[in-house]
Amino acid sequence: MKLFPTVAETLLKIKGRGTIIIGYTESMAFYSNYRVRRLGLDGVLDYVFCPKDHLLPVGLSAEDLRKYPAEHYQFQYTKQDFTPQGSKKPDTAVLNAIISDLGLKKRHAVDISCKPNGVSG
Repeated sequence: MKLFPTVAETLLKIKGRGTIIIGYTESMAFYSNYRVRRLGLDGVLDYVFCPKDHLLPVGLSAEDLRKYPAEHYQFQYTKQDFTPQGSKKPDTAVLNAIISDLGLKKRHAVDISCKPNGVSG
């Protein structure tokens, strides 16, 4: 797993100009959290919006599955929030809710999507 060339430096340049960078994904919380941290984007992304994790089987806790302390699995800088259960991208209602919840203005927002084949659109 790695970023396309120049993605990290472009995001850092944009962030350096005061832009809030938000990730919005269908990947569940544990997986999106892992990917953001693994790609070195914790703190580059200001927020990540994703579905909550699925429930674990009765009698099994997250601590039972973890190899490391709980704080190892948490963002240091990026804030994580959750999208409504069952929503799929692109969901205009979710995008509008994110903009509203963060007190942003639509005219200042840009949505950059990545299709499964990696082509931006």
